[in-house]
Amino acid sequence: MTAQHETTARLAAGAEMPFCEKYLSVSVAFCTVVGIALGRLLPPAFDALVTVAGGLVAVPVMLSIVWIINRIKPWYEARITEDVQ
Repeated sequence: MTAQHETTARLAAGAEMPFCEKYLSVSVAFCTVVGIALGRLLPPAFDALVTVAGGLVAVPVMLSIVWIINRIKPWYEARITEDVQ
């Protein structure tokens, strides 16, 4: 079952949507606005952060995501097979 199907099934059963799912768009918008505001208020600090974080964070995060996807691939494929049957 996909995440969308699980959420729909919970809602159909009368369960309330989890807080994180319910307010995800609001939290993303809030963090975006705060990040832009801080970037305008403290440009030198954010320039330094981008300089340091650009090389130090991007590659390890990308490699971690690839590793996680490869680890959960068998689980995901098994779930897809269960949904088809």
